[in-house]
Amino acid sequence: MYKVLVVDDEKPAREELVYSIDKFKNFEVVGEAANGAETIKKVMEYNPDLVLLDIKMPDMDGFSVARELIQLPFPPKIIFVTAYDEYAVKAFEINAVDYLLKPVTEKRLSSSLTRFMQQGNENQVKKVIAMLQAEAKEDKIQRIPVNKNEKIYIISTEDITYIETQGKNTIIHTKDDYYSCNSNLSELEQQLGRKSFFRVHRSYIINLNKIREVIPWFHNTYQVKMDNSEEPIPVSRKHINKLKELLNL
Repeated sequence: MYKVLVVDDEKPAREELVYSIDKFKNFEVVGEAANGAETIKKVMEYNPDLVLLDIKMPDMDGFSVARELIQLPFPPKIIFVTAYDEYAVKAFEINAVDYLLKPVTEKRLSSSLTRFMQQGNENQVKKVIAMLQAEAKEDKIQRIPVNKNEKIYIISTEDITYIETQGKNTIIHTKDDYYSCNSNLSELEQQLGRKSFFRVHRSYIINLNKIREVIPWFHNTYQVKMDNSEEPIPVSRKHINKLKELLNL
């Protein structure tokens, strides 16, 4: 029986993983942790074979925790749990240490646990940490300059609801207002990264965290409505499957 420690600063995320892992007869969840310090303490206490380790945590991120764990005399194997888009993490599939992309599906979890039983060592952990860190550094602006009434404002990307093109203009919508931007959609797509933003149409980028409603439309297409907006946004046919996957539909 493999002993598992589940680490995530969000209790619902931990509960979901524990519930899923309990379905696999060769694995037993021996503990949970909500932060880095608690993780290290419980690893030393329970000596788990495997740690499912979230990357974004308030005190120590998953990279820092992993560095501490691999210094132990008998380090556990690590499967990272990440919110990175699949395009960012596909490169890690060839490594012994696996990843789980949120939201975690049982099929993906099964594949990852199977891989765990066959792979993993300290050097490969270090390699994946380095690759994830490189991706994290590349990702992406947190504030962006915008224009309104001949003034320049700096807004947080978290406040962006969606972005659209209107003729030659790029319009950024927030919860309470809208602004123009000098960058085009392709430039913004690269700057914002793929963790929260997704280009659903050649004329629209949406913040996945701000979707209020997904509406089935004609010919198996969809529209979405965003927070504080009644304006439906079309989803191009070629982007439908990816959007459904990102939203776990």
